[in-house]
Amino acid sequence: MGGGTLVCCGKEMVLKAE
Repeated sequence: MGGGTLVCCGKEMVLKAE
């Protein structure tokens, strides 16, 4: 919900990477 940051155990990062 930010822009590819570790919001929840890297979940956001993974979603952004996908």
